[in-house]
Amino acid sequence: MAFTLVYTRLPPEIRREIDIWACLMLKETLVEAIKRRTIEGPLPAALYAFTAIKTAAHFGSFLTSLPTAPTIGSAVVNLAIDGSNHWSHMDWNRLVSARKHLHRLKSIKLRRVVVGEHGMVALASGLEHFVLVGCRVTSSSLLLAVGHVRSFVGKGNDIIISSEGGEGTFALTRLLLVAMSEQESNFYCTLLARVEWVECLIVRGIQKGWVLGGSWSTVKYFTCLFGLPRYPIDLSTAAFVSLGTSDNCLDVALAYIPRQTTARLVVGVDVAVGTSPDCFWPLWSALDLCSSAVSICVVFHLRGRSIQEAMLEEADGYHLKLCASNVVEGEELCARAMVDVCFNESSTFYRSE
Repeated sequence: MAFTLVYTRLPPEIRREIDIWACLMLKETLVEAIKRRTIEGPLPAALYAFTAIKTAAHFGSFLTSLPTAPTIGSAVVNLAIDGSNHWSHMDWNRLVSARKHLHRLKSIKLRRVVVGEHGMVALASGLEHFVLVGCRVTSSSLLLAVGHVRSFVGKGNDIIISSEGGEGTFALTRLLLVAMSEQESNFYCTLLARVEWVECLIVRGIQKGWVLGGSWSTVKYFTCLFGLPRYPIDLSTAAFVSLGTSDNCLDVALAYIPRQTTARLVVGVDVAVGTSPDCFWPLWSALDLCSSAVSICVVFHLRGRSIQEAMLEEADGYHLKLCASNVVEGEELCARAMVDVCFNESSTFYRSE
């Protein structure tokens, strides 16, 4: 962090010199690694395996070089394009056209770019992983991306609902959806209803009452924060289960804690100012029944505190009281549970509880 602050304040010519020397040092390191056989393959494959583009100039230069420098195109495995630096309106068609030169490409991450209405099939075909973060994208393009990969991440996107919703179901090894608005949350609900098979499912801020299109028996890793499914689900075959809720919705969330589970179990609770530690006795009673769980962890998140409120809680020993909230009148429930108390800033993602 300190280096970043110093670097950003340097004159442009000095920053450029640092960039050049850093690239030369990286190249030397990779050449030595290839000689020692700790890295296999030619130098371009090592240099361009992961390519990140953050400016329009670099984007144009990269696409221009692909037809004339085939070794670069065949070397790129992971491509990240970040349009945060005021160039979100990139030439989408040009990127789609350049896809045919990226023979080994397995992963694309698009951040804050405007995704074109056409060409998603050509871009996503052959990929293993696709990421859309903060992008403006039509619902049809997003669904096409999901349908052509095994792993998909969607977060904070401005989704334009189009008439071409497509048909069919999805099968993925990993699906991560984080909604930052009600519109995005509702759309992800429709997406989840078409997921027939998924191994790792991570959802946050999805509209409560959502359903999964297929059987829950395929889900081995499940994280659900703020927006529970329509009904309690069978997670007895899962290896990891993480649930997040607020203290005022805890009574509803208790029904979703899998009693007959052998998973690693994590429960996160957002604790409002003034909530009594005694309120969590029902939570501990439910967790005490999870005797077959490999491990149990409870995390109390203290959000939305002013500095004064946080100081008063600390003086009152509030953190310690939360950690000991599983003990009432000498009776200790779920004694093996690990308990953590975290102070977090107010979250910006959408909530539907």
